[in-house]
Amino acid sequence: QLPTFRIQNSSVFAFENCGSLSFGMWIQPLSLPCNLSSGLLNQVDAFAINIFLEPLEDPNQSGTFAVEVIGELDNRTFAEIPSVNEKGTLSFRLKENSFGQSSFLLMLTDHGAIDGSSLQSDPVLFTIFVLSSKKN
Repeated sequence: QLPTFRIQNSSVFAFENCGSLSFGMWIQPLSLPCNLSSGLLNQVDAFAINIFLEPLEDPNQSGTFAVEVIGELDNRTFAEIPSVNEKGTLSFRLKENSFGQSSFLLMLTDHGAIDGSSLQSDPVLFTIFVLSSKKN
């Protein structure tokens, strides 16, 4: 059986130079001043959830997430391709003083198939939007 997972929302929002803000359709106003360096690692815990690999009873079961860019990475905004760890935490680095967006496909590979092969989940689309923090 193919590995499966869900993501909590297909849209992740961040402000330039502020780090991760929220994910979902609505952006909450930031109560703290934007003083974090965007070169710092941004993380969204529990981005990927309901992670299932077969067989469930195998203690050696392991899986890894792979992220592929759709089109071209906005390399003016993103310092590197985002990643998702085995616990489902999304991580990404932004470049300072930049904003934009890129879309990605996330896949889960199960490395513990009974016959020794690897199985890959269906891809799931998500987009990271980095919004300008400058006031007009």
